[in-house]
Amino acid sequence: MRATVQTTPKPVNTPLPTVGEADAALYCGLSRSFLRKARRFGCGPAYIRLGLSSSTRRSIRYQVADLQAWLDGQRVSHPASA
Repeated sequence: MRATVQTTPKPVNTPLPTVGEADAALYCGLSRSFLRKARRFGCGPAYIRLGLSSSTRRSIRYQVADLQAWLDGQRVSHPASA
């Protein structure tokens, strides 16, 4: 009698959805200017920079999951008043 081997399907590497700067600003309810400043000072959401050198036009992309994680991290909870 032959043994049956069950295999699980391999996970598919599907890329996470990304958006440009304008859509990221809209998603977060912020201005594009704020996102630019946040990138400069390292205090905003994670982003992806495409382009190899300063002589080529760079493209900034944000993963929607990173935007949501950053927004979740900005949440402030106030203790109940006694």
